[in-house]
Amino acid sequence: MATSHVSRIERGDRRLSTSKLNALAAALGTSATAICAQAEGLPVPATAQSQDGDLTLDHTKEAIELRKAFRKLPLPSRRLVVDFAQMLAKQAAT
Repeated sequence: MATSHVSRIERGDRRLSTSKLNALAAALGTSATAICAQAEGLPVPATAQSQDGDLTLDHTKEAIELRKAFRKLPLPSRRLVVDFAQMLAKQAAT
């Protein structure tokens, strides 16, 4: 999508198609519902579903920071982060 088109959407001169809104939401790790709620000044739904439909998205500041940092990592490092998180979850469960 061209930068000029994004600017027109931001100014309200153009509308974003539903398919592009869904793609944008997925890239941001959220849902179209959450984006619309924020744009309208409504509370973000606590149980916004991911595209997979089986995971609940967390919109807390910490979760957003974690997702941003995770996306910046190379794939091998991402695997290490997942392994470490699983280890911490097991440890917390005992």
